[in-house]
Amino acid sequence: QDAKDNIISAFMQVVSQGILVNSPMRGVCFELIDAKFHADTVHRRPNSVVPAAMKAMRGAFLMADPILVEPMYQIDVRGAPGSLNAVYSILGRRSGIVVD
Repeated sequence: QDAKDNIISAFMQVVSQGILVNSPMRGVCFELIDAKFHADTVHRRPNSVVPAAMKAMRGAFLMADPILVEPMYQIDVRGAPGSLNAVYSILGRRSGIVVD
């Protein structure tokens, strides 16, 4: 049970810190197939299990060809009729899409 708690703690730290841009990760699942622990409890303490589990999760994540997802926001722009061209110009420079 201690090892399980340590691995869960490592998972929580990895997903909260993120790997690519230091922001929380979403929709991530790590499947633990097998784990072998030292017979001596001195070598199974959190200060040795958690960093090892975190390193394994980071490595597995990077081997899976991760991608960054760009956030998309929906906004409602209101202004004078003469400012419409400026709004289109600014949104165009920032990869914005205008939907009427």
